[in-house]
This record gives sequence, C-alpha cells and structure tokens, in this order.
Amino acid sequence: MKEILIHRINRVRNWYRHGRRPARFLKYFFTILILLLILVGASAEFTSRPQFCPTCHYMETFYNSWRQSAHNNVSCVKCHFEPGLAGTVRGKLEGLVQVVKYVSQAYRKSKPWAEIPDASCLQSGCHRERLLHGDVTFKGVHFNHRPHLEQMRRGKKLRCTSCHSQIVQGEHITVTESTCFLCHFKKDPTLNPIYDYKYKTEQVLFRKKERAQLKRMSNCKTCHNWKKVPESVRKEFRYDHTSVIKRDLGCYECHTNVISGEGEVPKTQCFKCHFEDERLERYDDHTLIHEKHITENKIECENCHFPIVHRVKKVDPSQPPDCNSCHPGTHEGQVKLFAGTGGEDVKSMPNPMHEAGINCRGCHIFHTENMVNHTETYKASGSSCDHCHGSGYQRLLQEWTTAAKSQMRVLDKVYRMVTSRVRARGNAEVQHLISNAKNNIELVRWGKSIHNIQYSNSLMISAYNDLKKAADLARVKLRFPKLMNLEQTIPSACVSCHTGIITISKEKYGLMFPHKKHVYEKKIPCSTCHSNRRKHGELILRREDCMNCHHKAFPSQTGIKCATCHQTQVAVFSGNVADPQEPSMKSEAGLSCEDCHLTEKGKVIRATGFTCAKCHDEGYGDVLHDWQDEVQGAMKKLRQILTSLKKKDAQKYARVIADAEKVLTTFANDRSRGAHNPDYFSSQAEKLIARMKELSGS
Repeated sequence: MKEILIHRINRVRNWYRHGRRPARFLKYFFTILILLLILVGASAEFTSRPQFCPTCHYMETFYNSWRQSAHNNVSCVKCHFEPGLAGTVRGKLEGLVQVVKYVSQAYRKSKPWAEIPDASCLQSGCHRERLLHGDVTFKGVHFNHRPHLEQMRRGKKLRCTSCHSQIVQGEHITVTESTCFLCHFKKDPTLNPIYDYKYKTEQVLFRKKERAQLKRMSNCKTCHNWKKVPESVRKEFRYDHTSVIKRDLGCYECHTNVISGEGEVPKTQCFKCHFEDERLERYDDHTLIHEKHITENKIECENCHFPIVHRVKKVDPSQPPDCNSCHPGTHEGQVKLFAGTGGEDVKSMPNPMHEAGINCRGCHIFHTENMVNHTETYKASGSSCDHCHGSGYQRLLQEWTTAAKSQMRVLDKVYRMVTSRVRARGNAEVQHLISNAKNNIELVRWGKSIHNIQYSNSLMISAYNDLKKAADLARVKLRFPKLMNLEQTIPSACVSCHTGIITISKEKYGLMFPHKKHVYEKKIPCSTCHSNRRKHGELILRREDCMNCHHKAFPSQTGIKCATCHQTQVAVFSGNVADPQEPSMKSEAGLSCEDCHLTEKGKVIRATGFTCAKCHDEGYGDVLHDWQDEVQGAMKKLRQILTSLKKKDAQKYARVIADAEKVLTTFANDRSRGAHNPDYFSSQAEKLIARMKELSGS
C-alpha cells in the first residue's frame, strides 16, 4: 500500500516536471487556483453558518435571540444577504469589513448594524404570500400587511423592518409595537386645524382627507375590532369581550388615559449620528428625513422619536384622576384660544404668554375651596396680572372684557339676522360660511376672549365678514350694524396689549376722556398723551394740553357741547347728581357755561370773583369766596367724620360710607370748590353728617 502511494506521488511529480516551461507554469497555476477556490468556498460555507456568528463575542446576544425565535431553522445569511449572487457577494464583503473591525477593535466605536431588505423577507419559501394573505391577529389587534407595505402611510414608505426589529432585547425580529403607536397616535399640528385656505380648493379637500385619515387611525376600533377577532383568541384575554361586542360598547367606556407621550423629536437627537451643518439644517424637512431613514435605511423610529406608550392603566390612588375621561373638552376652547388655534379661515395667533411657555397656572393662582370634600379649584382674576406685572395691570383685563362683550353683542345680533333670513334659501357655500362664522363665534364665547384678545378679535371679524358674505351670496339685503375692529383702531404698537382701550372712558383733571373719540375717530397716537421713557404708559398730558386743543374756540362756535368733556361740572350745575334733582340757582336762572367762562374776546377762562362783577356788584366776588369757603369747610368736616367711621366699623356703615365717598369724589372732580352748586354740596354734607352721627350714636 505504501509502495503504491509513493508510486502515485512520483507520477504526479513527474507530470508536473514533464514538458516545456510554459506548460509546467500553467499546471502549477491552475492547481493553486483550484485549491484557492476550494478554500474560499469552504470558508464561505463555514462562515455562512449561524454557529460562526458568535465567534465575535458581541454577536452572542443576537445569536441567542435567533436560536430561541421562530426563525431558528433559517440561516442568518438567508435574511441578511439580499437574494441573488450580487447580494451574496456584497454580504460577504461587508462581513470581511466586520472581521477587520473586530480584529482592529474598531467595532467598539459604534453599535452593530444590520439591514434586512424587503426582498429577503418576501423571497420564495419565506413570506412571499404575506401581501396576498396579509390579515393577521396580533394580541387581539386585527392587522393587514398589504396596505402597510404597498401604500404610503402618513406620507412614508414603510419596510418590513419598520415594524419588525431587534429593539426588544432577547427577541429576534419581533413586532415593534412602539412603531405602531407613533404612526397611529402622533399628532400632526399641520392638520388640526387647517389655516389660510380658500373655500373649495384641492388643497383643502386633500388636507381634510388627511385629517379624517389621522382621526380614523387613532380610533380604537381601527385596530381593536373585536368582531374580526376569532372567539378562541378572545378567550385567551384576561377579560372575555363577548358581551362588549353584543352591546356594541365603546372602548372609552371602560378604558381611559391609555395614551401617554407625544412622540416628539428634539433636534438634540440628530447629534447622536450627525454633526454636519448641511444635514442638521434639513431638520424641518420631514419628507426627506423619513425617506432617508425609513425607506432607504433601516433606522428604528425610537432612535429619533421619544416613545408613545399605549396600554391600559390601573387607577393609581396616588395620582390625580383623568378628568378628561368623564369631562372631555371641558377646557378645550380656552386652550385653543390661548394657543391661537381652532378658528376657521383665521391665521394662527398664539397668545404671547403661550409662546413664552406660561401654562394655565400662570394666571389661575387663586383658589376656592369646596367644603364638602376639601378640594380646590384654581381661578384667575385681575389681581393675577398684578402678581407678575405690577400694580395696575389688572385694568387691561377690564379693557379686554369690556371690548369683547361689546363686539359679541353686535356679532350675536348679526348672526340672528343672517340665520333667520338666509338659512332657508342658502346654498352649500352659504351654509359653509355660516358654519365657519358659528364655529368662530362659539370658540370666542366658550373659550373666553381674555385668553387671547387679539386672536378673539380676528375670529369675530372673520365671523362678521363671513356672515356678510353669506347674505350677499344669498342675495338678501340686510342693514348690518358696524363691528369695530379693535386691531385697526389703535394707531400704534400699544394694540398688542391695549386692544380694548377704545371702550374705556376715563375721568382725569375733572374731565371725561373717551378713548374712542380720540383714538378711534381722531386717530391721535397713544404717544401724544403717554410715554414709556421713564415709566411704561406714564401720563405726560397736562390739563393745559387738553385746553390748547379743546378751547381754541368756545363749544358754541365748534358745535361741541361742554358736557362732552365736563360731564361732572354740567351734572353738578344742573343738579343731575342728586335724586331728587338739586339744580344750582344759576342754572334755574337760565345761565350757561358761556356766561361765566367766556371773555368778550371769546377766550375760555376759569371763572373767579372778578367774573361775577361783570353782571353783579363789585362785592359779589366776596360772596363767591364765602360760598366756596363754606362748602369746603362742610366737605372737610364730612371727610373727618367719614375717616373716624371707617376706623370704627367700615363694614357696618358701608352704605353711608359709600354715599359720603360719592359726594366727596364729585366735589373733587368738579374742581370749582363748590361754586357750580354750593347749595347742593352744603345740603348733601349736612344730611350725611346727620346720618353718620345718628348711626354711630355720637
């Protein structure tokens, strides 16, 4: 046997040595080539076996999860290499790169990464029939693969590994439920509500279709349709939902607060992988980002998105209850107004405090206590403004409330007019306009305009215009009352806060100052009277400045009545401040303002004792001074008794104290020291002093 083997070896050796040199070279070359091919083939076969994968220690976890999975009879390369020779060659080359990284320890710098192409999943002998028979039931959820793989889902092209991944530790290519939750429950701020669109355009119809699709996706019965779940599967659950199906009960009747998280993507998530400015600048290009990360590459959603959790929660007594489950949308109007959303055909206009991140508790700082169960409800008041901004800011709240109520009264009247005359004969477009107007009106009414006065103003103006347009389209002639646009009435940047100032009339220097007449009608800038140089809104206007404008000519020459500004003085002079009336003897004698306050040259002056001498004796000026001293003395005495009565028991004597303060305020605002009606002031002081003494027993 040994001799035969030696003989054959010698024959092979002689065969290689026989022949010319080129022939001998070719024999050696092809022999080495064949041996190399055999070695490469054997290596390829050996390295393609799953048992080779855990040679690299960091692959042990993935190998173990594969071995315990339903795919344990399928080799790794069957999935990880795309079908075909090109896919195998590419996979082997990538495997060589991984071996080099492992040997050089370069793998420590990044997480192991693998992509499973859809072609591998859908190849013959695997899940090729999945698209044809895609209906499955997973944890009671009816699921169809075909629309998820063949159609765009929320504008994204999904892959098999979008929903099946290695995210769950220890499970191999399992269903990644968090991906489902992100798609079905993540809100799209561009869809709710829709802004800046014209009626009946393709864009509107498309966006409305998208909005309806998103609403359908987040509906419980889209996934949890128990009628499609076999009875055998239903019985495996903790609770048999057979009775739920028979009674057609809604999920929300038993389960609430089942979704938590927003699925947001802060920009800091991008820094995990990217540092190039040109890529980071595309942060807002959602279409491109999802195309690159989902369609072209297998990037798990959770790598970028914060998770959305969807599960049934037990009631936790240590946590506050989910009020919205029983009281849905209770504060929806307020939140929408505050965020500047929810209106139809009105541009988004968030409250500046919303932009600054202030929440409800920023203003709702006071509380009322329910004595039955000792619970508290936080509420807001004008003092909430002063709490942060300083004293006096609560007046803004009064301005806004007064202005909005005035607008709403007009708008309600217009709405009643239009709906009573137009609805019966209106076409679809008319009904759409009326519906939009109603939505905007109700949003302001229930959302409370003070949560966003500027947006409320825009909503009411839009509703007013829609109602007018509806009447025009229906060819109904109506006389519409004028609705004041608060934003266009204030000729300065002050409108940002002082939206309702035109409804406010303020008494200053004994004069009544109506903002509407000066700001709205005369278009006088706010800076004429106010300055921000030393203090915000500081009044820089003097009484003389008013006179320079108003007393250039006497009212009888301009057609303006004195009572327009001097309401208090005219009321005191005519006796209209008392009940019954106590007119001045000068008023009863037929005297007017001109008789005492106008010179022969037509100049307006303050009346003095010398003015009396024009009509009376020279000593009559002393009579005027006596009247004034007498009234002033009576007022001083009244003020002293009032002060002592307040200290004694302000609550007990509240009524007489209010009457006394009213008289004293009228006296101060009249600014004539009692000259306009000395009998009225003297008699009022005498009566009040008597009442106070009688009540106090002193």
